[in-house]
Amino acid sequence: MGVSKDIDEVRRRLMAMARSASATTFPAKVVSVDKTARTCVVDDDGVTYDDVLLFAVKDSSLRGMTVTPSVGSRVLVTKIAGSNMLYLSMYSQIEAAMITIGDKCSVSVDSDKVEVTTDQITFNGGDNGGLVILQKVQDNLNQLKDYVTAMNNAISAGFTGVGEGPAATGSGGNGAYSGAMAGKSITFSPMENSKVKH
Repeated sequence: MGVSKDIDEVRRRLMAMARSASATTFPAKVVSVDKTARTCVVDDDGVTYDDVLLFAVKDSSLRGMTVTPSVGSRVLVTKIAGSNMLYLSMYSQIEAAMITIGDKCSVSVDSDKVEVTTDQITFNGGDNGGLVILQKVQDNLNQLKDYVTAMNNAISAGFTGVGEGPAATGSGGNGAYSGAMAGKSITFSPMENSKVKH
């Protein structure tokens, strides 16, 4: 009984190998992915294929687009010009995608985040200008708060300096106010992030 099962298994694998050998494109399942080499291992009904390309060539220094399939997902594998070299031509599920153009522009997308590296990002034509930098907005608001607090204290001191008598002229209040406000001003830091336009 065990020998019969072994023979059936060998026959099944030989049929899968023959089917894959004669096909230009065949379905398979992703077994593992090597992100550095940009290759994967796939299984076609018990027949395993190593070094299936995710990129045009096996050269990690070159830039372009790489789609990383999810382990366990179904894919279509295609032969290159009748050779034994294979590449993934279609995906059912992907784990990540990476596009690199030149030395300064790259976009990486996975299930948790989108990372963009470039000198400038423009959304919807950029007519609304650049996005603000949150910390600079916070710093500006804190500075405005400090100024208003100082002004409030200065006015209070000014009223005290004027005095309550009928001869009060206000010169004392003016001096007190000016002294309390000395060195206080509002200076806004630039808040626009010109690298992101929307």
